[in-house]
Amino acid sequence: GQMTQSSQLMKLAAQLANRQLRHATTAMIPGSVTAATRKAWNVMGLLAESTPEVINPATHALHLKADIRNITHMHHAVDACTLALIPHLIPAGTNGVIWQALAQRKLSDADARRILQMIGDSPALLLDSHQKLELRDLPEAVKQSVARVLAEKRVIRHIPADMSGAKLEATLLNKTKKYGDTVSKASSPQLFKKAVGLAPKGNSHLSPLNAALEIRDNYGLCIKPSPVIIPHINVYKALRYLREQNNGQQPTIWRKGQILCLSKHPNPDRNGVWRISSIKDNSTGIALDLQRPFSSVGTSATNPANWINVPLKTLLKVNAQIIRYSYTGRQN
Repeated sequence: GQMTQSSQLMKLAAQLANRQLRHATTAMIPGSVTAATRKAWNVMGLLAESTPEVINPATHALHLKADIRNITHMHHAVDACTLALIPHLIPAGTNGVIWQALAQRKLSDADARRILQMIGDSPALLLDSHQKLELRDLPEAVKQSVARVLAEKRVIRHIPADMSGAKLEATLLNKTKKYGDTVSKASSPQLFKKAVGLAPKGNSHLSPLNAALEIRDNYGLCIKPSPVIIPHINVYKALRYLREQNNGQQPTIWRKGQILCLSKHPNPDRNGVWRISSIKDNSTGIALDLQRPFSSVGTSATNPANWINVPLKTLLKVNAQIIRYSYTGRQN
């Protein structure tokens, strides 16, 4: 299952970290410990200051984590903060015995004595009257520090570099009904066509069926030398063609997942950073769907975190720029 795969990936990551960082200590924190700390410290509630949508307006209580996943990507940052704090505030003990004790309902007398000797006057742990190991709340200064970091809303997404293959729809379509007169003159050059089989050269399995296969995904959007959507097929050839058209210079490419920065839009609510969530060729021209980077809501046009069907010419007019990020923050 997915949990088994995640566990194996974590083990492989720990092995790699140990090889590269020989003097570092790698801690494999059990899920039961992160769950206990998340509940006791209420770190998810620290999101409410910067992302009030995590509060249920009907009950005024925090949404369940399953619901928060569909509101903001910042729940990953909350988990990262929790994982970073655990080794500093909660020692694992010999062979992880303290972490194991946190998952137990009640400790035996012998285990309780041993745990007391280990934790001493720990500011993070206490043994209650029922011999249950409990977590103390986080110090207020730590909570304020975490809340400030979460308010920065830093999000980064991996953008695949793969250019190989062809990402096609699995269903054949009648090309005459779908594309009409454009079939005979298909896109020029052919590298930027919307489907495979519109104007085949030589033998084709699709021609007898008067069929074509639509290209499902776009690789990106070329801005310079002139705007054109790059379908995910023959990407290497398309980029080489665009480079030749740009006097040998690498063309400017926008891709899904990249971050756009706007600072000159007449509507101040539109300024700031946006993530490109979709690039499409509408009947009125090239348009983009944008979403605030921290948001994980759906594509509803009424949600203020979304900006749907934004004409490319509008973005170019206000000098929208791609911001380059690394995994450790913004690159200047």
